[in-house]
Amino acid sequence: MEKISFYTLASVAYKKIFIQKTPWIFGSVLALTLISEDKVFSSLKTLTSLEEVTAFLSRQSFESVWPFLLITLLLALVHAFGQGNLITSLQFLIEGKKFAYTISKRKTLIRSTVILFLIETILFSILLGILGILSLPLFLASFVNASALPLLTNLLLLTLLFFILLFSLLKQFIFCYALFSPLSLRSAFKLSVNLFYKHTSISIFFFIFTLFLSTLFTFFVNIAILGIVAIVKWLSLPLTQNTIEIFCLFAFFAGFSVFLQALWILFFASIAKSKDEPKEEKERVSASEQIAPDVPQI
Repeated sequence: MEKISFYTLASVAYKKIFIQKTPWIFGSVLALTLISEDKVFSSLKTLTSLEEVTAFLSRQSFESVWPFLLITLLLALVHAFGQGNLITSLQFLIEGKKFAYTISKRKTLIRSTVILFLIETILFSILLGILGILSLPLFLASFVNASALPLLTNLLLLTLLFFILLFSLLKQFIFCYALFSPLSLRSAFKLSVNLFYKHTSISIFFFIFTLFLSTLFTFFVNIAILGIVAIVKWLSLPLTQNTIEIFCLFAFFAGFSVFLQALWILFFASIAKSKDEPKEEKERVSASEQIAPDVPQI
């Protein structure tokens, strides 16, 4: 496979996200959802050990849990609406002027939302199944050898983290296959795994690159917020620190969500378009070639 410059991809993504305004609408929805999720789940951040999690769950009743579950479901739907339509509105990155997204198309809005929600639900269900399987040694150890629980817990968390990161990478490919083509979800999952298998190294490096960008962005956003808060206090403006933080996070993360998603789409198009596919696999990946006809030259 030809070499891909991550810097060039980032440069192309940054330049092209300003071509259309529609992606920024859905980027704003996504940023609002992320901020809301952070506020809703803030109480869970204080749980740093298995004992604290167990104690927290034991104190909960159905009456106290169902509103939390309802809010979680609502946020998941809004998140699917934002990200699904953000990805669809960015299809012009690989289709060029041939694709014009309009927010007035109700069927497009619903289709993108439903597909994203189903994909996220399937991946979350698989992750829960993996967690259940990995928890069996902990359950057995609690009866046989309780002293092994700390070690087994750490191994479980590391293994679970590996699957979370893997699914985070794979789902970007699944999103693109499912939203940019008439493929079924099963075919989208199958082609995504196949694409990752063929380009494992470059995909992992790119994923690390996006994590680095996200970390760097978060670091500078926190510095910017501290600076803005200091300026507001110096000017004695009637704004609380919490209000400033929410406003800044919304503005910054809306833009970064659009940029990061555009970066993933360009990367997907670059490897899906690669010329090194074996002859016997051409029919299986023909769909990916059709949805990425105008990949920028990297």
